Amino acid sequence: MINPSQLEKSEMIWTVVLNSENEEVIPKAVNFLIKTYLCLDECLSDNAAQIQQDLIEKCMNLLTDEHSSSKVVKRVLYILKNIVKESEKRGTGGV
Repeated sequence: MINPSQLEKSEMIWTVVLNSENEEVIPKAVNFLIKTYLCLDECLSDNAAQIQQDLIEKCMNLLTDEHSSSKVVKRVLYILKNIVKESEKRGTGGV
C-alpha cells in the first residue's frame, strides 16, 4: 500500500510504455500505467490527488526534457490523453 511511483519495478512499466515497438502492447501498457496511479486502495485515497499529480509531473518532466525523442514526446502525449479519458469516466473527482 504505497505510492505507485515508489513501487519496486515501476520504472520497468515506464520503459515498456515509452520504448515498446509493438503497437498492440502500447495501449495495454499505458492503460496499466494509468490504472496503477488512479485505481488506488482505500488507504491511499487521502493521497489520491498527490499521486495523480506525481504522474502528471513525471509526464511533464519527460515532455520538457531536452533529451526526449519525438517518439517519447508522442507517447507522453498519448499517456496524458488517456489520463483525461480515464478521469472523464470517473467524473470530475478523478482529476
